[in-house]
Amino acid sequence: MVLKMKTEQAISCKQASQMLSIKRDRPLSDEEELRLKNHLAVCLYCRTFDEQLDVLAEMAKRFAVAHDA
Repeated sequence: MVLKMKTEQAISCKQASQMLSIKRDRPLSDEEELRLKNHLAVCLYCRTFDEQLDVLAEMAKRFAVAHDA
């Protein structure tokens, strides 16, 4: 999935949350990465969502390791 964005416009929280999910599956383009970083610099809600995704990913890894043993 590639998000279409105008160069001069900031991204929305919806676009940021999509990009946060996408970046866990593939690297973002330089433009996507820059736009996401700019958004996260000013949006507490999306930073919190990013942190929550990190916690969920870590919990999933721990669960998988515990059940492989």
